[in-house]
Amino acid sequence: MSTKFKNFLILVVCLVLIISISLSIGASSTTDKNVLIIAVDEEIEGTDAHQVYWYSPVHWLIYEPLIRFDLDAKSVVPALASSLEITNEGKDLIFKIPKGLTFSNGNPLTVEDVKKSIDRYKEISPYSADYAAVQEVVIQDDETIIFKCSEPPAYIWPALGSVASGVVDTKIVEQVGDAAFNRNSIAYGAAIVEEWVQGSHITLKTNPNYSTNTPYFENKGPLNFDEIIIRFIPDVFTRFSEFLAGNVDIVWNIPIESIEEIEDNDDYQIFEGLESGVCWIMVNHRNEPLNDLAVRKAISLAVDREEISKALDDRVKITYGMLSPSQICYSAEGEKQFEAENAYNIEEAKKLLAEAGWTDNDGNGILEKGDKPLTIWLAVPLDRAALKNSAPVIQAQLKQIGVDLKLREYETSYVKQLVRDHDYDLALRSYNWLDPSDLSYKFHTDSGIYSDPVLDNLLDEGLCIMDSAKRAEKYTEAQKQIFSQGVAIPLFVELKYHGMLKNVKGVKFEKTGGRMYLNDVYKE
Repeated sequence: MSTKFKNFLILVVCLVLIISISLSIGASSTTDKNVLIIAVDEEIEGTDAHQVYWYSPVHWLIYEPLIRFDLDAKSVVPALASSLEITNEGKDLIFKIPKGLTFSNGNPLTVEDVKKSIDRYKEISPYSADYAAVQEVVIQDDETIIFKCSEPPAYIWPALGSVASGVVDTKIVEQVGDAAFNRNSIAYGAAIVEEWVQGSHITLKTNPNYSTNTPYFENKGPLNFDEIIIRFIPDVFTRFSEFLAGNVDIVWNIPIESIEEIEDNDDYQIFEGLESGVCWIMVNHRNEPLNDLAVRKAISLAVDREEISKALDDRVKITYGMLSPSQICYSAEGEKQFEAENAYNIEEAKKLLAEAGWTDNDGNGILEKGDKPLTIWLAVPLDRAALKNSAPVIQAQLKQIGVDLKLREYETSYVKQLVRDHDYDLALRSYNWLDPSDLSYKFHTDSGIYSDPVLDNLLDEGLCIMDSAKRAEKYTEAQKQIFSQGVAIPLFVELKYHGMLKNVKGVKFEKTGGRMYLNDVYKE
């Protein structure tokens, strides 16, 4: 064997070894550390909860909220704050902040930091309206802070119980600026950003200074791991395959078609939760031919949710409204009303299009008006399995009424941007928020996405109604207005499935499946 060939073989072996090592982020390269590896579907936009448009398990580890919901998502309990008192007929929220807390970098956390963090969120967050009713944050003493509100803020609890109430080290923000801080935020939470490799993963270190007041955590101190590696794997089958191979300990959003594979397997654990939000089709009424209400309503009536559910192995809950049964203000009576008015009716859909002047002139099955075919396109999030898999079903359904629907796949973050830019015809969307106030971020004029003064008034009125029954009625009215204009087509509520290897113990989930807590987690 020639020397050159021997050298070539050695080179090949070395390359194989290098690739094998690089493909495994964690297990083999962190044997001297206690590491938990999680695989999620979407990469974060940034680490600063005040700047991003959505939250992921990453943010829940970096930020400790002032309060939390209990695991049934029905009542609030302490978290960073040791107590909450409500006075002045619901308009004053008084938080006690324990002394001796420090940020992940060791800097002391004070009530001044809490105030500055809330003020900063109100100034720069895309969801600043979460605190619209908070007129002033007042420091009463060195462990007491008061949110003084203009009116009882019925909608504020999900924000206070989320990373939206997380406290950042504003001194560091002032030193490095918002852009750099979004890459590597310094906050109070269970974990610290160590390294973020875009397109791959983020490595978090356990914060040794962390403690919590949440009563349902047995471990109220630092996490039981040296590091937590969160891998961003948009492709559902790759993500699930990595889980089956044992390369990740916890997998987020198991694909529907793979659930049966692990349900009866003792090597795995599975959690099921009903999402606190819905999946729907957003309709761009600005674009032709969707600027015609008759066309929008015809498309809505042509969608057969039962068929979509079957295509998803009935692992979703059909909805005709914009609220999930797991959300505040959900109305079963309103849901029945929406079903009666918006259920699948292909004959009515065809009639509406005919009356609008659309006909099949050449017999190819696609309607035309003049020389323009009824062609529109649908933005499909490729990293959301249920939405991606429902798209071809919707495409076939619309073809039955003569609509030529083109599918274009993008990552979820890009679909959201297309909607914000009004650069789409139809878009498959989803949201997850416990309170119905999130509808304002989708349909209020202030959102920049859609504008309807009648709807604005209904959404505004719903924010501050303290009576839960009356508030539910107001949001039922708001949904009815949305559907009357044909700008949204609710499809289903996702059942969320998350998987864990059998040796992972102590994981806690809210019943919606939207929040995972690792405080009590350990590996056997």
